[in-house]
Amino acid sequence: MVTATATAPRLATHRHGNRELVCHRLDNGLRVVVEEDRRVPLVALNLRYDVGSRDEAPGRTGFAHLFEHVMFEGSRNVAAGEHFAVLQAAGATLNATTSFDRTTYFETVPSTHLELALWLEADRMSALDLTEETFENQRAVVKNERRQRYDDQPYGDTTELLYSLAYPQGHPYHHLPIGRMADLDAATLVGAAAFHERWYTPDTCVLSVVGDADRDEAVGLVERYFGAIPSRGAAPAHAPPRLVEAIGDPVRRSVLARVPAPQLTIGIRVPRDDESLGHDAVDVLARALGRGRGSRLYRSLVVERELVQPTTSLLGCAHLTGDATLLVFCARARSGVAIWQIESAVEEVLSDVAAGGITEEELERVRVMGRRGHQLGMDTITARADRYGKVVTEHGDLTHAFDTPERLEQVTTEHVATAARIWLPPSNRAVVVHLPAGDR
Repeated sequence: MVTATATAPRLATHRHGNRELVCHRLDNGLRVVVEEDRRVPLVALNLRYDVGSRDEAPGRTGFAHLFEHVMFEGSRNVAAGEHFAVLQAAGATLNATTSFDRTTYFETVPSTHLELALWLEADRMSALDLTEETFENQRAVVKNERRQRYDDQPYGDTTELLYSLAYPQGHPYHHLPIGRMADLDAATLVGAAAFHERWYTPDTCVLSVVGDADRDEAVGLVERYFGAIPSRGAAPAHAPPRLVEAIGDPVRRSVLARVPAPQLTIGIRVPRDDESLGHDAVDVLARALGRGRGSRLYRSLVVERELVQPTTSLLGCAHLTGDATLLVFCARARSGVAIWQIESAVEEVLSDVAAGGITEEELERVRVMGRRGHQLGMDTITARADRYGKVVTEHGDLTHAFDTPERLEQVTTEHVATAARIWLPPSNRAVVVHLPAGDR
């Protein structure tokens, strides 16, 4: 259980077992989480900006991801490309990622270079140096990334097709963070500057510092480098969640392509990941059905019927937080197996669970997997820094930072059965089929 004790205005100490975290809010709105961990001489920084591809304007898809790249291209005191170079020369590892719901910048540095890392992050938050040259360079990089990962890869269009079917035109999740090529072509430097002005503010960011650093000194350093960055008023509002219902009618897309084997992908729309009991039941359902060799889908499709190629996870949850998320099934056929055979077998498994739920043994298996996964995920300073940023962004505090095992214990077979009855019917499906060119 997490407890909180106020020690100063906007400052709180949270304890969980032998962990003690300080939470602080600067006057400009920046939220800070600090945890001391002296076991290794490293510190993990994680800056989670509350902006993702769901916040892009129509005709400007891919902007959040493009801007992630631009953030490494120079600021008032740092030349283009030097952010990586300076930190790597200091022995750090660093990167960034963009999703539908957030953009995260993270680095793990020797503890002697914590101040350097904080200064670099504050400098580019407050004084990004946008030029036509660096903007064009990074647009070219992102367009090439799209070609390599999506346009020119076998099955590369799977996720884009699935989300365009599962979410209606105009919905923030209808397009992927990579963006559409036409929109990337239309992006402008002026638009990039406006995006930074709107979203890259202290009050849209959670900064986590975890590792070999005195917590009071770390808070002081954050105050020194970030405290003078002005807030730009109220943080922009996200589109409110609205897709709580099932898809309603099954939607389907078949693609003939240069792929080595038929592939079946199914999206099932479920409530957003708000770490409530309702979503936890859906998460347990997905794990029981498709996670690992003991799952129902694996036993049926891989072991018993030998229909699909072996994989450790056949069904997983996308864990989207801004609106309804997806359970995603994906499997490739073994030689000589037709898509209809796989689809029929999947329907049989899903129908059985929708009618009868899961067993206590299956529930306990999922709980064990969940406890193990949670422990592994909290073992490293990098993972914990990311986790703290996530829960503070989504809940306003550290309420759910450590409670995954306890939440799984609250889920019963009855909760899972209810979720299965509501969300597993055939009407709640978006289906993408890939067939090798020449197949029928």
